Parts: sequence; C-alpha cells; structure tokens
Amino acid sequence: MDICEYRIRYLEPAAGEHRIALVEFCKSLQGFAGVFTAIGSELLHQKITVETDARLKPGSVEISSIISSALQAAPDLEAARQLFAAALRYLYGKGEKTDMEPLLDYLKSRDELDAQKYTDTLRVFEKALSKSARASVAVIGSQCQGIEIDADNGQIVKLDRETKSRIFSRNDETVTTEEQELEIVFCEMDLEKKSCKYYLADDYQFREDDAELAVHRAGIRDPDFDVPGNAYISAFSEQKPLRVSVKIQKSSAGSRYFIMDTL
Repeated sequence: MDICEYRIRYLEPAAGEHRIALVEFCKSLQGFAGVFTAIGSELLHQKITVETDARLKPGSVEISSIISSALQAAPDLEAARQLFAAALRYLYGKGEKTDMEPLLDYLKSRDELDAQKYTDTLRVFEKALSKSARASVAVIGSQCQGIEIDADNGQIVKLDRETKSRIFSRNDETVTTEEQELEIVFCEMDLEKKSCKYYLADDYQFREDDAELAVHRAGIRDPDFDVPGNAYISAFSEQKPLRVSVKIQKSSAGSRYFIMDTL
C-alpha cells in the first residue's frame, strides 16, 4: 500500500538543463532510498519499499520516489505521511527544537519513554542515517546547486550547500563497538520489532522482596530469532536465564545494545 510520494528535484544541474552525471545521480538516489527506508524501519517500525515511476520531467532533473508499506496492515496513512515529513525536516534541518517537536510528539504517542529517551532515540536515528544522508546530498555543489524534496501536500524540503556542510559535519562523530557476554532474564519481548527488555540474571535471581530492578533494552539481530520455538521465546515464556552475546554501539547519543547470538 502506497504511503506517500516525494519528488526529488535537482536544481541547476552543472552539466546542462536536463543533464546530470549518472554515477553521482545514482549514488544520491541510493542515499535518499536509504533515508526513506530508515524512517520506515527506525521510527514507523514498518518494512517499506521505495520505487519510482521513472518519469523525468522538464525544467530540471526530477524523479519521483513512491514509498509503500510492505505489510497489508498498513499504519494510519495520514500519521505516516506526517511522520515522514517531520523526519525529513529534522534530518535535513538545523536540528532546532521546532524541527524535533513533531517527531517527539509521534514517539510520545507510541512509546512510554522519558524525555531524555525520546531525544536519544532521535539522535541514534540520525546517526544510523549518516551514510545515506551524506550520499543523498553529496552531488550539491559539484553536479547541481541544490535539491528540493517536494511532497504531494505541497510541503517542500530545500537542500543547499549549507545543508550539505551541516550533514557532513554533524556525522563526523566516531561510533565505537564492543562485545560482551551477558546472562539475562527477559521481561518483555516484541516479535515484530525484534526488540526486548530484560533484567541482568544476577539482579533478578538475588532480588529482595519488592525491590525495583533495572530494566535494560536491546534489539535482537540473531537470525535464529525468526525460527519458531527458538531459545529466546523459550527463555521468555519460562522466565529462565539465557546467556547471550551482545554487541554495544557507543556514541555521544548513548549506547545501543544488540543481542547477536545465544551461548
């Protein structure tokens, strides 16, 4: 089911009115496809596809991007369109509070997180998109003077040299990765999002009566998680400890935990 359509318009192509270097053009389009896909997976929690009808239009180099949900049970379309628009303004904007507020409102309506967690989620989302965001705007200055992302509802995101400089500079941060082995007890599991909440096994086993335990979050990247009756489901349903291999990605936005395998 189609969610929305964006027209990506490359302004004042350096090679002429209707021409642009094909290699750089394709890299930019791959970047935008990565951005749209990540918005769907990271924020909307939908598996989406990005297609085009390939009708180049006169006046500049312009191509459409049709964003579709891969699921029959599609999200509320108007909410999804508003999310995409807000996410694009946030990603390509100046990172000001006004750019962030629509996304924060969406996350608050979906999840029960404290204010810092909302902000951390957006920062992690931004970092996850660094490669695609850079690729999408790399052509500015060399192959064209700017890019417009034009939605059906008339909303336009304008990208220029300042946008390119901002995106390249904001994504210079180094993300470090380390691995740990943990023994955990699951307290929540989301099969669709492939995520979970858990206690450390020692905290859980030696807890005092009425003691509030620290709850940790992680994504699950183990391919075996898709297998029916896997070790994760069994451990969760039986409330038994499970020893796992965890990859931790650390940056100024915080730490992200991913369960990679059982031990």
